Amino acid sequence: MPSFAHENRILWLWQVVLTLLTLFRVPDVLAENLLNGARLGTFPKPDFRTNFTLQSNQGSGSFKEIRHGLNADPFYVRVYAKPRNGNNTAFCFNGIGSSQSSPSRSSYGGLIFAYNSEFVRIWAPSDQNGHIVFVKDGWGGEVNTQESNEAEVVVEVWKNGPAPTFQIEHVIDTRLDISSQVYHQVDHELRQLPERVVVRLSPVVTDSNNESNPNMGFWFHAIASSQNPDPNSNFGG
Repeated sequence: MPSFAHENRILWLWQVVLTLLTLFRVPDVLAENLLNGARLGTFPKPDFRTNFTLQSNQGSGSFKEIRHGLNADPFYVRVYAKPRNGNNTAFCFNGIGSSQSSPSRSSYGGLIFAYNSEFVRIWAPSDQNGHIVFVKDGWGGEVNTQESNEAEVVVEVWKNGPAPTFQIEHVIDTRLDISSQVYHQVDHELRQLPERVVVRLSPVVTDSNNESNPNMGFWFHAIASSQNPDPNSNFGG
């Protein structure tokens, strides 16, 4: 299986779905168990859960595809790594939806995951500078640093959940150097801070020839901060 970087060398056109959950607007609509389950502190048990050992720097061996068997796009997916040794033994490091750093200049780390109605795909770094867990080189004053090439990876999938109070789809095309195409602001009209916001993306095409992307139909979670300020190296998300 090719690496994440190879499969997603250029992701220009994305379908973006923004989902907001606000529990104050819908108490009479949702069942009480769904209301409670929507809060992180009382999240129900996942419908699918598995764990396995994954290593970085193993080429295609640093990729894993898991069949969750739910036959539907999940309500929520969580993927995290737990190092078995070091300063952060048994701590959970959540995976994200895209690489935010190029391996060309320095060390980096973390898991990338995506999912569809059948599978969850997990990528660990396969470059020699990449690590499955990496907390070092300028983070937190070097307190409890961690550089691990092997960890226990846990995949949890929830099939159903509360209906969102707001949801919208939008297409972003990064081929066009126009701010209105790569930046999009949405008025959710809730007039209060949402309980939870989820932004997820699915690649549509990879180049000007509309070549099919091997991850088409898979969903990648967006994150709220870029960790790669270098304009000369690759990044995404």
